[in-house]
Amino acid sequence: MTMRTRLAIAVIGAFLVFTGMAGTVFGWYGYRVYTELSPGSWRSPTEIVDRNGRTLVSLYGSEWRVAEPVTLAELPEHVPDAFLAAEDARFRSHLGVDPIGIGRAAVSNVRAGGVAEGGSTITQQLAKTRFLTAERTLTRKAIEAGLAVMIELRLSKDEILEAYLNEVYLGHRDGREVRGLGEAARLYFAKTAAGLTAAEAALIAGMIRAPNRDNPDERSRIARQRRDAVLGVMRDKEWIRADEHATAIAADAEFSPGARRLRPHPYLIAALRQEFVDRLGERRLRSDGLRIVTTVDRGMQVAAEAAVVRGTQRLRSGHRWLRRKKPLQAAILSIEPATGGVRALVGGSDFRRSQFDRARRMRRQPGSAAKPFAYAAAIQTRSITPSTIVQDQPVQIRLASNRTWQPRNYDQQFRGPVTVREAFEKSLNIPAVVAYVVHSLMRGVVQRGTAASLNPAGLGHIAGKTGTTNNYRDAWFVGYATDLLTAVWIGFDDGTPSRMSSGEAAVPIWADFMKRAPHSRAEVSPPPGVTVVEVEAASGRLMQPGCGPAVREVFLRGTEPRERCGGLYDGTMVMLDFAEPAMLSEEQMAEWSRDSLSMRDVQIVNDPDEVEVSEEGDSLSRAEGQEPVEVESEVEEGTPPQVQQQLPERPRTTPPQPVLPPRVDSTEAPPVFPSPPPEPPSRVPPPPRPPPSAPVTRDSVLALLTGNE
Repeated sequence: MTMRTRLAIAVIGAFLVFTGMAGTVFGWYGYRVYTELSPGSWRSPTEIVDRNGRTLVSLYGSEWRVAEPVTLAELPEHVPDAFLAAEDARFRSHLGVDPIGIGRAAVSNVRAGGVAEGGSTITQQLAKTRFLTAERTLTRKAIEAGLAVMIELRLSKDEILEAYLNEVYLGHRDGREVRGLGEAARLYFAKTAAGLTAAEAALIAGMIRAPNRDNPDERSRIARQRRDAVLGVMRDKEWIRADEHATAIAADAEFSPGARRLRPHPYLIAALRQEFVDRLGERRLRSDGLRIVTTVDRGMQVAAEAAVVRGTQRLRSGHRWLRRKKPLQAAILSIEPATGGVRALVGGSDFRRSQFDRARRMRRQPGSAAKPFAYAAAIQTRSITPSTIVQDQPVQIRLASNRTWQPRNYDQQFRGPVTVREAFEKSLNIPAVVAYVVHSLMRGVVQRGTAASLNPAGLGHIAGKTGTTNNYRDAWFVGYATDLLTAVWIGFDDGTPSRMSSGEAAVPIWADFMKRAPHSRAEVSPPPGVTVVEVEAASGRLMQPGCGPAVREVFLRGTEPRERCGGLYDGTMVMLDFAEPAMLSEEQMAEWSRDSLSMRDVQIVNDPDEVEVSEEGDSLSRAEGQEPVEVESEVEEGTPPQVQQQLPERPRTTPPQPVLPPRVDSTEAPPVFPSPPPEPPSRVPPPPRPPPSAPVTRDSVLALLTGNE
């Protein structure tokens, strides 16, 4: 075999190998073009939408991002024309590769002594974006040209242009890519792509060659020059009129100051991504073309994020001690009670500084926000009713560690005997004792209690509960309408006290969101098994003529009070003023304490000296702000004392009124004592209590104190 023959065989072999390799490469890419590119395939392989079908997040390549997909049908003509003018004016006439454009770019680059202009068509750019890397080699350019021809055979011109507009790279913002015209319009001009003017569309299109350099924020002069050049081509091609060109040239070449810089819904997107990756896997999300419909409402999500930002900024600006290096945080979770579907989720006040999701992963004490569950359990077992009198007084609890803990109210005050309703509405800790009764209690929190600021905001129809933990580390408010329940938390991650109650910190953020979140204002109808009874507000006992203000209270059937108002309240302070010294014996004092269950502030007064009597080891000092009831005599020394009963005022300014059913007040009448506890059967009944102002003996006075009527 001659040398010439061997050389010919080698050349033919190399050609066959090259042809085979090229065929394999183009065959592979051809397969991908026909399987991955189809009409509408510019959409993300996986798209997550809200309950109304609006896009929340899409997956582009390996990156999750908020997408604003656009279609040519929704865009005014000057928007796609701006991109054609900037990148490929002969797009409608070539078959994927433009020889004229390539020649023009080659001449321009030779004159410039470097790469001054590219000859790639829009179809070639789409091929590079979808299938190739950004490396600049002859091999890649050859493959790019071949792919462009394949794409032209696969898709129509409008489908190619639409895909390009949704995938073109348009810079970086907040450490992530901005891809697609829809996202660029939202980030740079705070509007949809359909709302872009000719000047704005030309400014974005002019950035394509170097979006991180030739933009108004970095090089405003170059950005304006590129924009004006694009507008000039549009005028020359008669895609815009002369007057439209003049108007666009005169417009400012800058981004909108109100444009959003941060990716929308960052905490929500992170939560959705993690949930679906755990359920389906990353590969399936990126390749199966899924459309996942969530329960989220995008409008509510936007309102929740704005409420957190405004609320934390307001608190920091108004309170100097909140301006710390580690920012004040807040979280919102809003759900539909009937289904549990999440309507909005915000995990913090600043995603760039902290990606920790407080709405889903935070473990903090709920404070009094947990009380509805405790009250519901006690009401369901018929241990209490809203009118039950309980003691709001100091108590010590021995823990498993043998240490003692003394719970306190958020305002550090104790109010003595109060009804369960008042204890709930005022968030009192010590007496923390079905669904409809608790709902009535939570309506009272909004009407008169710790969330009363919601009434002026037009949210008086809401029911809810505040919660403030020890040392003001956490502030909560959980409130609901019939079709929407929302919880708000605010505090510092490291537990630093905020020095603010829930009413100051959490309730305003909650109100800001709920005023913008659509929800029902319907009232809850009483279910079977619930009764409404008129009782005295102060004592919780059945009304009768001459008692104090009346309210209509809600009870489980069979738990209605049986005693009527009038008589001594359990725990009322009494003072005796005798003309001669008097003193209760220890036996009498201890006996009275056991029988009444609540011996508080019984005092014997020898004018002018006051003597306080208490059981050994148990302090009976009167509650702050409560004045004793005086029982005085005006007889001379040495005669039997005369006792005159002065009816007491309960130590509160506004008696609690339940919200459901509506409040009905009786006419004002002097408040009177309710009946004392029943007498044990082992004791001998004392003589009847004399009428007011009648002379009595010392024994009858003691009988009055001990409830022996």
